[in-house]
Amino acid sequence: MNRAIVIGATSGIGRETAKKLAKNGYAVGLTGRRKDRLMKLRRSITTNTFIKVIDVCKTNEAIELLKELIDEMGGLDLIVICSGIVRPNYELNWDKEKEKYIFLEDDVF
Repeated sequence: MNRAIVIGATSGIGRETAKKLAKNGYAVGLTGRRKDRLMKLRRSITTNTFIKVIDVCKTNEAIELLKELIDEMGGLDLIVICSGIVRPNYELNWDKEKEKYIFLEDDVF
């Protein structure tokens, strides 16, 4: 059985990627900061799953926990990184109303 780890599996693209990998027969390692969401996802997957709570902002700890997960899974065939870090840019100053009209004029929505 192929083994994949999805970093950032608690929501969005990461969660859906984990589900798709499981449907394609992968054993899936699920990582993210929120254990409750990882457990909920685990219950929705029928293939073998592994969970590791990892905060990618804590780099050294994240590396060690990822190594542990790979060992627990007996190796790794694929890794998918879907985690993101959002930091506010206080220097960015934009007019939301003006941007809304630009999007509407360009048929973005």
